[in-house]
Amino acid sequence: MDALDAGSTDAPDGEVAILYDGSLADTTATSGDARDAPTDDTSDSGPDLPGACDALGGCADASVDGARDAADARSDDTGPTGDNPGAGGAGGSGGAGAGAGGRAGAGGRSGGAGGASAAGGIAGAAATPITEFAIPAAGQPDAIAAGPDGSVWFTEYRLDNRTNVSRISPTGVVTEFLAPGAGHFDGIVAGPDGALWFTEGYANNIGRVTTLGVFHEYPIPTTNASPNRITVGPDRNLWFTEYKGNRIGRVTTAGVFADFVIPTANTSPWGITAGPDGNLWFTEQGGNNIGRVSTAGVITEYPIPTASSFPNGITAGADGNLWFSEFYGPTLGRVTTAGVITEFPLPPGSSGLTDVTLGPGGKLWFVEQGENASIGSMTTSAVFAQFRTPTPASSPDQIALGADGNLWFTEQQGQKIGRLVP
Repeated sequence: MDALDAGSTDAPDGEVAILYDGSLADTTATSGDARDAPTDDTSDSGPDLPGACDALGGCADASVDGARDAADARSDDTGPTGDNPGAGGAGGSGGAGAGAGGRAGAGGRSGGAGGASAAGGIAGAAATPITEFAIPAAGQPDAIAAGPDGSVWFTEYRLDNRTNVSRISPTGVVTEFLAPGAGHFDGIVAGPDGALWFTEGYANNIGRVTTLGVFHEYPIPTTNASPNRITVGPDRNLWFTEYKGNRIGRVTTAGVFADFVIPTANTSPWGITAGPDGNLWFTEQGGNNIGRVSTAGVITEYPIPTASSFPNGITAGADGNLWFSEFYGPTLGRVTTAGVITEFPLPPGSSGLTDVTLGPGGKLWFVEQGENASIGSMTTSAVFAQFRTPTPASSPDQIALGADGNLWFTEQQGQKIGRLVP
C-alpha cells in the first residue's frame, strides 16, 4: 500500500503558566451498589489528587513499558525534529501507549464546587512544552497508541471520507496508510502479535494493520455494534466496547469473536483498559457507570456518584486503581478494584475531559476539549498542571504515553499530532 511521508511543523511558544497550590478536601465516601451478572457468551468463529493549576502551566513525569522492537517498517527518521527551543528543550521521539496500574481510596466526591483552593497564586511562567506536527492529508486524527516499532500510530478521518491508519516517527515524519474501511476509527492499540488493531465504527469491523501497512478486517458478528475503544486483555486477546450493541467484545488474533451483554440497557460503553486485577474495566456514557468484565465474561457495574458525568477515557494508574475522565464537571475519577469511586474536580475554567492516560512518575495526563483546549496532568495528591495547545480550539481528543516518555495526542480540529515533553 502506498504511503505518504511528510515532515513536521514546529509550534510557537506557549502562554504563561499559572499555577495554584491548594488542596481538595475529601467529602462523603460512597462505594455504590455493584450489579453482578454472568453474561451471554455469543461466541462466533470468524475468518480477533490535591492542589491545582489553572489553564496553562505544568509539569509531567512517568514510567512506561518500552514498545517492542519490530523489524518491519520503521519510518525514516530524516524529518525535522519538531523541537521547540522556547519550550525548554522539547526534543523528543515517538511511540505511545496506555498506562496500567491504579490507586485505592475512599468513594464519593473529593473537593467542593470550585474544585480547588487557589492559595498559592501565580507560581511562575513557562513556555508550552507542546510541539505540533501537521498531518499531510489534513484529516481529523482520532485514536492514538504506541506501536511495536517505536513510532506512534494514530487513525485519521480524511476530508474525502476515507480513513488512514498512520504513524509518526520520533522525529515527526508522518507515514499514512489508506485503510479499506471508512469513517471514524475511534480506537487503536498495539496487539500481542506485533500488529496494530483498531475499531471501525461505521463498517462494524475490527481491523488489523501490520507495521508495513498490510490490512485485514474482521466483521463483528453483532449487527450495528458500533465498536469504539480497544485494548489488550491479560489473556492476550483484544477487548473492545460496542457503543450501540451494549456489549463488551473480544476477538482473538485469529479473528474469533465473543461478546458479552452488559446487564444495564443502553449504557453506551466507551473506554476500556486492562486492570491490575486481571479484569477489563470500561466506562458507560449512557449508564453513568464504571464497568468491570472478567475474562470469563462476568460483568459488574459501579455507579458514578455525579449524575450524567459522561465518562469516556479510562486507564490503570501506578497506584493499583483505575482512573477515568468525566466530560461534565470536568472531573477525574478514581475507582478501586473493589468498586469504590472518588472524584477530583478540575480547577475552575477547565474544559470537558475526553481521555486520560498514565504518564511518567505516576501522574495522570488528560485531554481537555472546548474553548480552553489543553493537556493537563494530576498527581495522585491532586496537584494539577495544564498546558494550552499552541493551536487555539484544536479539539484534542485522545492521548497516549510514548516509549520515549513523552505524551502524544490527537487534535481533531487542529488536524495535527501533538507531543508534550513532561
